[in-house]
Amino acid sequence: MIEPILILLGLLIATLSSMIGLAGGAFMVPALVLIFGLAAQKAVGVSLFAIMFMTISATVAYAVQGRIRYKVGLLLDTLDVPGAVLGAYITTLVASKLY
Repeated sequence: MIEPILILLGLLIATLSSMIGLAGGAFMVPALVLIFGLAAQKAVGVSLFAIMFMTISATVAYAVQGRIRYKVGLLLDTLDVPGAVLGAYITTLVASKLY
């Protein structure tokens, strides 16, 4: 019974996030932790895996439409890797369950 809810929630988050340019993790991770009781570290991993496909499809669609500013994208992406490493480290410091 949970699977259809997860699929609908993922589709909703992916659609809204790709429309406004967010990756969706800000919505998906709290939903997985608070609603479905997944550990924070696992929720981040699931979110990153799902978002990978969402961003690839959105990028292809926007590239076909000619809506991408590649120089700005590369400039903004220079902090993606350090930010991901820092975020992964911070999740090890936060308790995965709220009591």
